[in-house]
Amino acid sequence: MKPVFALCPLLLAHVALAAEKPKTPTPPPVKGAVQMAGDNGQIGTTYTIGATGPLNFTLNSAEFTATRALFGEATIAPKSDEKLLLLKGTIHNPNKDLTGFDWGTLRFTAIDPNDANHEYENAVAKMGSNEVINVELKPAQKMDVFYVIRVPIKGPIPKLMVAHQSGGKVLRYDLRKVAKALPAPFADSADASGATGLSEIKSEVGTFYPLQNFDVKLVGTTFQDGKLGEFEPEEGKRFLVATVVIKNAGATAAYYDASTFAAALTDGEGEKSDSMGFLKTTRPEGASGDLKPGAEYTGRFFFALPKDGKAKTLSLSEGESRTFHFDVSNTK
Repeated sequence: MKPVFALCPLLLAHVALAAEKPKTPTPPPVKGAVQMAGDNGQIGTTYTIGATGPLNFTLNSAEFTATRALFGEATIAPKSDEKLLLLKGTIHNPNKDLTGFDWGTLRFTAIDPNDANHEYENAVAKMGSNEVINVELKPAQKMDVFYVIRVPIKGPIPKLMVAHQSGGKVLRYDLRKVAKALPAPFADSADASGATGLSEIKSEVGTFYPLQNFDVKLVGTTFQDGKLGEFEPEEGKRFLVATVVIKNAGATAAYYDASTFAAALTDGEGEKSDSMGFLKTTRPEGASGDLKPGAEYTGRFFFALPKDGKAKTLSLSEGESRTFHFDVSNTK
């Protein structure tokens, strides 16, 4: 008996194709949320920005600081009327090809309450080090980085703008409630938000404070009658000697001498006098030299004041740094 039916050639072809194992498509590059015009960026959210050679960017945190930031051999220190806005983020290459990244790839602008723009320092470095970055990112490669912007010492930063050098959409962040406040003793207690800093700091003996290239610590003060080496006080006066430790907190060797620092003494009558010099501790000679990064040196500032006068405040600064004031009224 002949079969009732037979598979036609076309049906056999469909059966053969159905038996083949389907191929898994290659997944597209992972990209973040695309920033749309008028939208605001959010801390911790990843965005893809850039018209060409786009990058994924995540702003992980923003904080105000009164101390310096190091980028390679460059030291970025705030002036007395500034604070630094420290931006920590993650960059990620979502492309299938190598993609260049350096300080100019992403651009940052902080806008203060007076609508003044403040551009970022032309540097980007790896988190956990001060190594500057100029690399070709591999596909899917990620890197944690940081930037800084000099901003006014007073008030918050209502807007931070982040743009890619190739154009495209711009990220806009409102930092008024998310930027970490300045820590004590740098914050002005009159501003509950912690966004306003002080240019004059009440300081404690035995604690290091950041100047410009150097940190400084007051060890103690003492009165001295009579000569101090070749220096002799005028009749009716005596010396106050202030022993300090300076530390090179920069990234390269730094030179110091009496002109590096501004040291002043205010007496009980409110009269102010400048230091007469910076001396070695082992002998009354002028102190000067180079300090390597992280190295410390102990020296002495000295001042002349009336024998019956009382010391009140010792003030120290370096260049355009903040001024740190120490109560020395208990000097003996």
